[in-house]
Amino acid sequence: MTREEVKEDIIKLNNTHLLCILPTGYGKTKIALEYTAKYNPVKILIVIPYNTLIKNWEDEIKKWNFNFTPVYSTYRSIDKHLDVDWDVVIFDECHHITERVAEIVHYLNTKRSVMLSATVSKEVLFRIKDIYSDLKEYKVKMREAIDNKVLPDPTIILLKLQLSDSKMTSFTIHPKAKGPLVQGNLKNYFKYNTLYKNNPVQINCTQKKYIEWLDNQIYYYKFKFFKDKQEYIKNKWLQLCNQRLKALSTFKEELIKEQLETTLNSYRTLTFCSSIKQTEFISKNCLHSNHDKEKNDEILKKFNSKKINHITSCAMLDEGQNLVDCQLGIYVNISASDRLIIQRLGRLLRHENPYIYIPYFEGTRETEIVSKMLENYNKNKILNYELFELQKSLKGNSITRE
Repeated sequence: MTREEVKEDIIKLNNTHLLCILPTGYGKTKIALEYTAKYNPVKILIVIPYNTLIKNWEDEIKKWNFNFTPVYSTYRSIDKHLDVDWDVVIFDECHHITERVAEIVHYLNTKRSVMLSATVSKEVLFRIKDIYSDLKEYKVKMREAIDNKVLPDPTIILLKLQLSDSKMTSFTIHPKAKGPLVQGNLKNYFKYNTLYKNNPVQINCTQKKYIEWLDNQIYYYKFKFFKDKQEYIKNKWLQLCNQRLKALSTFKEELIKEQLETTLNSYRTLTFCSSIKQTEFISKNCLHSNHDKEKNDEILKKFNSKKINHITSCAMLDEGQNLVDCQLGIYVNISASDRLIIQRLGRLLRHENPYIYIPYFEGTRETEIVSKMLENYNKNKILNYELFELQKSLKGNSITRE
């Protein structure tokens, strides 16, 4: 179905509670507003993950001449709106409905609700259905949108990297301890962990040894959790998984910074990073939560007006923002989250010829995640490179094989 056919299909529905799972490019905001307008509502509540998205909604309402004056709320502050009888509540990016939010929504008085997202996990879907047993779900998959020419078919550039057994890295145990910093090595990790609890200890090792050590720690805590079923063990296991992906991301940041300044300089790019520190290292035009709203808005405005060509982001552009003519998305941070994978892709498919650049370390958890990501992409548009090959093939605004 075309974009317009999907919109008309949804508008014809007459359900009390509607969930629209649509990729970028379908105009979810306009669809929700048109669906809402059918019922001539007076009291409308729009729930958003961040206040920065209010302007997007206001711009769309003005652009399409809707006669609405909605109230806005973040998911965090939704409990402040329980004393009103709403005609319609629109839940933007409804995958933010956590257990806490769901408990509050149970007591939210509304005649109708419209929920929007590009992807909703089974856990969140069950949560929403528990609130609204008569929920109508309307879904279009990303691959369907590409096959139906609603979205462009991206070219995937895979850069295979190898972990170094000579480049050094470090991590700190007992980072909040007040004593003097102690230097240590990985071989004696357990001694430092036991005997120096009052000291922060910096453990120095090669990149390869660090990832191997994390792999072993993750395997240990994963096995222990499935054996003992203790929640604190699960938390430790998942923390180590995040630590591993963050470390792998950090090992790539110098390479990406250099490429953006040289071979990727002519492209308009968005780089997804794993931390605020990384966004600032790779580019001065960085979007993150430590900036005030005005600073982030200024950088985004400069990018969309093409005064700057490179921006980096840590979580700020995972959802809800549109970028003008952004051709190349760089995944320094590779997320295991299905939701983030799809949300981030949505930032890039506005360009008529988009590229997704994924540098990854062979033989690591990143390889597994990338293999899963590739299931949704056109196999004929996946290019595999070694580093020296890629450097030669970056020409102007197209990436080709020689």
